[in-house]
Amino acid sequence: MYHTKIKGLSLKFHFDTRKAIVALDVDMEDLEKRIHLWDKLMGLRTILMSDFLPKAIFDDS
Repeated sequence: MYHTKIKGLSLKFHFDTRKAIVALDVDMEDLEKRIHLWDKLMGLRTILMSDFLPKAIFDDS
């Protein structure tokens, strides 16, 4: 895990011999704050996908 210095948001990494996965993990007790942070990330989705991560998959589960 890598801490992002944003409370409740961390990066998680998984690697094997065929693929690498990087996940943004929103982990907060307060549902309202968790939804607010997810909405902020979704606001950046277009920029992330067009400029940096064209194959990114956004999954809210």
